[in-house]
Amino acid sequence: MKVRQRLGSPWWSLRASQLYISNSAAPTALRSPDRPPVPTVPWTTHTATFQPVHYESSRLNQAPAPLRRPLQACADRLWSLNNRIKRTGRRALLAFLPENYPHSVTPEYWGYSKWQFIHSVTGSITGVVSTQSMLFAVGLGSGSIPLAAALNWVIKDGLGQLGGVIYAFKISNRFDSDPKHYKFWSGITLQLATLLEMCTPLFPQWFLVISSVSNIGKNISWLATSAARAQMHQSFTINNNLGDVTAKSGSQSTAAGLIGTGFGVVLSAISPHTMLAVFAIYLPFAVISIYANYRANLEVVSRNLNLQRTELVLEHWFKHIVPTFDVTRDRSTKLVGLNKGM
Repeated sequence: MKVRQRLGSPWWSLRASQLYISNSAAPTALRSPDRPPVPTVPWTTHTATFQPVHYESSRLNQAPAPLRRPLQACADRLWSLNNRIKRTGRRALLAFLPENYPHSVTPEYWGYSKWQFIHSVTGSITGVVSTQSMLFAVGLGSGSIPLAAALNWVIKDGLGQLGGVIYAFKISNRFDSDPKHYKFWSGITLQLATLLEMCTPLFPQWFLVISSVSNIGKNISWLATSAARAQMHQSFTINNNLGDVTAKSGSQSTAAGLIGTGFGVVLSAISPHTMLAVFAIYLPFAVISIYANYRANLEVVSRNLNLQRTELVLEHWFKHIVPTFDVTRDRSTKLVGLNKGM
């Protein structure tokens, strides 16, 4: 029976990643009936060189005789389990990536998705903390929420949505010309609004005003983010697959939100219910969220010209193509036969 073994390792220090059983040498009961035997050939990784060896000549032969057969069975199971885990992981990952990835998107898509996922997770954690603070501000900690508090909660949601509508009307098509700018500032606005919500327990008599202003900021942030991401998704497409890229981005955001919410609930449950503890949880995750949003923007390559990029292009063109005033003056004086000082 053939065993793939890492060179130079004693038999008792073999790990699951260092021990594989080839299909051609597996027992008949373990072989796949619809798959031909796979030839065992040497291969190299970034850490070591592997090669097929016979069981009789391997270091497993140093093991006591009663342990050899259990070791073979264990290697069979580990090899099968390793393949199953890899297949399951690939299938799960493909559910969050566009079809035919990475050939259906631009190279910078993975970097953007990675940082955007971190931004969404940390943003959800701070959102859970701020919501907990608001619930204590309206009276959840006392065991009952009065009708006035419930009405204040509904009013602040309505005012926040109205503020988002007005903001979208004022900004209009500027999201298309400079999406990275608006997406970056939307992340900062979201964290500032979250910080404002966390201050509601300190001023419960101003709950409606503070929560309404913070909710307006959140709605503006969500609207700006969704509008800017639409333009960014367009820059990632190759095969006219904007719908697929947008759908998978929504799946990634949903998964990140669930993970962040779970972490936020756990942190809220194990931490003391004091303002100091709440701010201690909020500050590091807020900083990570803003930084991840910044890094995600750096991964985006804009392929259209806005005002700033047009100015940079023209500035470069004028510097290298159009002569300066001193050059034109020298040429003109030489042309008419005048001295340079005249």
